Amino acid sequence: MDSHTTLAVLGAGKMGEAILAGLLRTGVAPSRLRGTRRTAEQADDTAGRIGVAVGTDNRAAAQGAGI
Repeated sequence: MDSHTTLAVLGAGKMGEAILAGLLRTGVAPSRLRGTRRTAEQADDTAGRIGVAVGTDNRAAAQGAGI
């Protein structure tokens, strides 16, 4: 992944959160990652745990992402 690509994980449940957390551990900047969950409460919980933008709109998350 190049240094400008944004990655979206649609459905950042247990596996999606693990993928995002793993990317963070490898040095990918949180600003280059985004995820989605089904509810706003789930999105807020996930964002709070891993420090990545997480919302509920798959289309919006995917629109600016390269991957």
